[in-house]
Amino acid sequence: MSLTYTALKNRITEYAIGQTDSSAEFTAALEGFIDQAEQRLSRDLVVPALTLNTDVATSNSVSVFSYPSNAVYLRSLRVKNGALLTKRTLEVLQSLAIGQPVGVPRVYAEYSTGQFIVAPPSNGATDLTASFARRIPALSVDNSTNWYSENVPDLLLCACMVNAESFNQNEPRQAAWEQTYKDRLASALREADGYEIDRHTGGNP
Repeated sequence: MSLTYTALKNRITEYAIGQTDSSAEFTAALEGFIDQAEQRLSRDLVVPALTLNTDVATSNSVSVFSYPSNAVYLRSLRVKNGALLTKRTLEVLQSLAIGQPVGVPRVYAEYSTGQFIVAPPSNGATDLTASFARRIPALSVDNSTNWYSENVPDLLLCACMVNAESFNQNEPRQAAWEQTYKDRLASALREADGYEIDRHTGGNP
């Protein structure tokens, strides 16, 4: 069963506080709990519906590239029809890139919001293929449902509850919700894998 934005806020309050009324501080923090949960799901929930695979055109000596407007997080990067690039921290990549001539990129790092950087700088001879987390419209008063609330409402709620119990400084309940989140995430990923097997083979996963 899907959850609307309002229903999700009410459920968080009910589970975390034990009643439908809560403190002003907790109420004010609800939007943050949901926003953080959606960001976590965008990273953890690697399923076809939330994945954007796209080719990245390169140019000689260029090392910084921008995300597509409908992408939120870079999951992996590879030479087109070739090897995966290794992810590094920005500091490590910049140290590796010092004095390197242009060539086929081998490593990458997050550069700034909506950008990534590769090393060595591209020679423009081959493009890259990137796998991004697809941007999902955030839940809000004006957007009462989205992919998360309609397809994995229990997982979304668990992620919200981890944040809520952290806010409440209730470590035992936070740990319990964290374990429930991990269990349901594993189940959602298995279900997605099974769907892919069934869709491509026509048989049962």
